[in-house]
Amino acid sequence: MNIHVEVLRAVPGIRELLVNDGWRLENGEEAGLRASLRVQDQYDARNRLLRLGLLTSAHIRVGIEPAR
Repeated sequence: MNIHVEVLRAVPGIRELLVNDGWRLENGEEAGLRASLRVQDQYDARNRLLRLGLLTSAHIRVGIEPAR
């Protein structure tokens, strides 16, 4: 599975947080930043987002899709 996040409003330190957790970032400013990560399954996706404090954040948009 792939997780995609888009930062809707600036979150201080989000770029470093995602990079340190292994996310692949696209170029962009804090607000509008997009990142993606491949995970094993929905359980892993949920845990990664929860551990980073992003699971219920109103500052990001999350999309999850099956791996290709």
